[in-house]
Amino acid sequence: CPGAVKIPVVSTQETTTLVLEQMESVKNGFIATTYQETDLAGHEEDARKYATLLEIIDEGIGEIIKKLQDEDILIITGDHGNDPLIGHPWHTREYTPLLVMGKKIKSGIKLGLRRSLSDTAATIADIFGVETPENGESFYNEIS
Repeated sequence: CPGAVKIPVVSTQETTTLVLEQMESVKNGFIATTYQETDLAGHEEDARKYATLLEIIDEGIGEIIKKLQDEDILIITGDHGNDPLIGHPWHTREYTPLLVMGKKIKSGIKLGLRRSLSDTAATIADIFGVETPENGESFYNEIS
């Protein structure tokens, strides 16, 4: 992406800190992040580490929510399951969460089971008024 700032980081706490810093400096744009350590804990089959990381992420998301401005939209999702208790270190087949919030987003909307993770990308494109990707259906009209 032209003009994108990419900051490679693995630490869960550092990821949240960087998002909070970007929220202070980005006045109009898109911030995307990945919490990688939960993925690694799943591959390591370490349920305690996974649970601890989820608690850290939950606290961090709480801080992010507190900083949301009127026009901000927070989308939380995942790209795949990675159950640390399933008995193997590979990706698993759980459904991923899809949570959307913001001061101008309708509350209580059930987005249901989406046909594709691409729906998130299509929705983001719709929000920014840019060409939608080849795959995916925007759910922006359902939440705005």
